Amino acid sequence: MLLAPRCLRAVLPLLLACLIAAPAFAQELRQWSDASGKFKIKAKFKGETDGVVTLEQEDGEEIEIELKKLSATDQRLITALKKDSGGDSPFKKKDDDPFKSKSKTGKSKSGSTSASSKKPKEPEPEPEPESTVEIPDTPRNIEVTWGGAETLAAVGISEWGVKLEEFEPIVEGKRKNVALPPKADFFEKLSGIAINHPAKKAAALFTMEKPGGGPAVTRAVMCDLVSGKAGTIAQTEGHWVPLTVHDDGQQIVVRSNGFGSGKNNQLEVWVLRGARVAKIATMYPFKSVGERDQDIAWAAFVDENSVALCSSGGRVALCSYPDFEPRWFIDGKGGSVPALSPDRKLIAVGTEDGVAVIDLAKQEVIAAKASPEKMHWPHFAFSPSGKKLGVVAHDQVYCWNTETGALENEIPANGAHFGGGLSFPDDKYLLAGNHLLLDLENQLQFWDYSGQEQTAVRGDLTFFAVTDGQRPGLLMNGKLPHPPALDTLDKALKSGDLFIFKEGSKVKLNLDAITDAAVRDRAIKAFTTRLAAMKVTIDNSADVEIIASISGPKSREVRYHGFGLGGGGTYNVQEYISSYSFNYQGKPVWSSHIGTNVPHFVNLKQGESMESYLRAREKPEYGIFETPRLPKFIQKPGEGTNPFTRAALGTSRVSTGGFR
Repeated sequence: MLLAPRCLRAVLPLLLACLIAAPAFAQELRQWSDASGKFKIKAKFKGETDGVVTLEQEDGEEIEIELKKLSATDQRLITALKKDSGGDSPFKKKDDDPFKSKSKTGKSKSGSTSASSKKPKEPEPEPEPESTVEIPDTPRNIEVTWGGAETLAAVGISEWGVKLEEFEPIVEGKRKNVALPPKADFFEKLSGIAINHPAKKAAALFTMEKPGGGPAVTRAVMCDLVSGKAGTIAQTEGHWVPLTVHDDGQQIVVRSNGFGSGKNNQLEVWVLRGARVAKIATMYPFKSVGERDQDIAWAAFVDENSVALCSSGGRVALCSYPDFEPRWFIDGKGGSVPALSPDRKLIAVGTEDGVAVIDLAKQEVIAAKASPEKMHWPHFAFSPSGKKLGVVAHDQVYCWNTETGALENEIPANGAHFGGGLSFPDDKYLLAGNHLLLDLENQLQFWDYSGQEQTAVRGDLTFFAVTDGQRPGLLMNGKLPHPPALDTLDKALKSGDLFIFKEGSKVKLNLDAITDAAVRDRAIKAFTTRLAAMKVTIDNSADVEIIASISGPKSREVRYHGFGLGGGGTYNVQEYISSYSFNYQGKPVWSSHIGTNVPHFVNLKQGESMESYLRAREKPEYGIFETPRLPKFIQKPGEGTNPFTRAALGTSRVSTGGFR
């Protein structure tokens, strides 16, 4: 095999490092781990034959393990083979003799403590994992190019073609809480946490940027969710947030963090080595896409050789790792955040009119569906089973059946804005904005969790990162909703006083704002028919009132980009805003989407001008009154004024001491 000079220069340091390190490595004790990360031993490497590795423990006893059952890190020390496996402990005695003599330390050769030994000491911190990642003297500067990537599109999809396969639960058993380092300064903030389930590791980053001077400083720490221990704190300059952790539990993909467009467009790959942040690579993956759309919104490892990225402009791409060479991309909705299914086989992305699902193995769009209303800044998430696909978009929450594409749940906003993130702590509940728990079955805002600086959900466990000033913080985990919240919900449902609007309710109907008599008659008929189907009675003495609203006209400048027949340019139009709301005892508790007569898109006919097209539409948009979409439930508003919590049944403050 011949190598180009540039390739030879790239691999020569690695080859030399392997040649130099091999003799020392063979003579030194190190920690070995199986693929699940559950079983670990300390031993020397003795050799490998026919896929079986022989290790020698401290007491001289030899252990055998199949190469493919070792962790990816350990495999790379021995061979290029990279396969995963789990199950029972793969470490087996080479000698099958069941009789084992005790050593002088009071332990059997298997490492278990004898009955006569002393009480074991507190476990020592786990040693830093040995790095199998090549760490260059300077970070590798990667130029991401898009010309060779396949372009996907959510067009021409007539059927919802998602077929789920059985997979192991993403979380097995409880994970330990991890003590986080105390803040170094009053101005330091916890900028983010990133969790990798296969590695059972979490990276936490703290950033300090003092007002009025000095560069920003980021501290990083890797947390082991099995042992409950945090590693050594590493430090570097700059303001960074973690996006995703590699399956090896060592490499962290981070993003620059700043205020304004184009300040969040840089990616780096880190490995923490003691107090040092070792930087592997740096790049600006979406810089060539456009000035406004080059920031990075999301990233996730699909496997150890693939990473998915999403730009602020909505471009979702699957790239090879560690080269970051795009394999395919799809230009979705700007401002959307995609979701990776729990088995890491599907990606849900936002489109201009709804959602699309991509099969990663097939590298194609297999399903697409329009949302009931146009979504703004949608965040998607899959449930732990993968059977539900949810989206939160400003004041909208929808939940589809992943297999059929059927819309199963739609939760009214009740004045709340849900933006900021979405996850499923359970198939029955959504966590919107990383704090507001929504009950899908009863379609209500259930519980608000506050006090945490960062939130992440993996499988059926929710992780809250909490800091406590100059005292150690905590990366805590548990299942949501917690028992007291469930007790409150059970009592509220039994009381019968939870909802002000539901099947069997009474409402007043006030559509007087519709001045066109013919339109008003059609609207009254439409609302009456819809309410009757919900078994809701129209009663002028009811506490709940449906009120129509039309405002305008108001002068507005609108810019259109022309295609085909033309029409591009800026136009002054007279805009009318139409909506309807539910009021309870004189106060609004639910609002419809806003209807406007100003079109988002214009399709001109031959000989038609933009001026004539827009002038013909300078009248109120009555469509939302003639086809009303009403909520199934509206819960009784709380006493608070905070729009995020006023409708929640209860709240909990998250602290290092738990919930209160």
